[in-house]
Amino acid sequence: MLIPDPARRSAWLHDEQRSAVRLLARSWLWRSELPTWLLMLTVYSGWFVTLAFNAELGLFASTALLILFTTWYLSLQHELIHGHPTRWPRVNQLFGLLLAPGLDIGGVLVGMVASFRQAERRAMAMWLVHFSLLGLVFAWLQHNGFSPVWYLLAVSYPALAITKIRSFLEHRAADDPLARSAITETSLPWRLLFLNLNYHSVHHDLPGVPWYGLRKVWLRDKERYAQRNQGFVVKGYREWWRNYRFRPVDVTVHPGGSEEPQHGR
Repeated sequence: MLIPDPARRSAWLHDEQRSAVRLLARSWLWRSELPTWLLMLTVYSGWFVTLAFNAELGLFASTALLILFTTWYLSLQHELIHGHPTRWPRVNQLFGLLLAPGLDIGGVLVGMVASFRQAERRAMAMWLVHFSLLGLVFAWLQHNGFSPVWYLLAVSYPALAITKIRSFLEHRAADDPLARSAITETSLPWRLLFLNLNYHSVHHDLPGVPWYGLRKVWLRDKERYAQRNQGFVVKGYREWWRNYRFRPVDVTVHPGGSEEPQHGR
């Protein structure tokens, strides 16, 4: 039975789990958020150092490294949104505007245009800040002899594509809300790149648990989580590849409104 925690929007499997996680939260490692601070240092310094030495590294190596750091940054952004590494949301938000890499997509552009048409002041201010910072990023790229156009096409797009590997069928339509989020068991490189967000069902239940604690929570109660989300557990991203490399999937279609479920489980 899930035990909701309204104060932290958490849903515990049982009292023992809540006690165990709260005990971990009192440890020096969790209180200091050291892994997240080190992650930010690695991502940001890696991104800037790669640009600074891109001429020495060569176009291929520097592009590959920038894809890695940008993909990692996108995972880091998710962690910042959920209250890490500080308890002040505005400070966490500041850590996530500094680079602002990414590729504008159709839906985002439509939303941006709509906000200006409707004179939504807060949204307009956000977009103005975003483009100002984006301009600084492009100026830095140009200063280091790295084409902004190449960055958008050869770095941002692949980075978002890699992120889509994690988010592919991360959720499914299901009558039971507890069965809508997936668990993907995968290797260490993928877990590190995606900051354990492959344990998405755990993350949804316990959004306050830092990325380096999600796997530990999953391993403690993996059988219960697998039972609770009705077996929506994937044995690695290759399973998605085998099932859907030639067949599209529409997660917006609810199984109750179609003869055949769309989630493939």
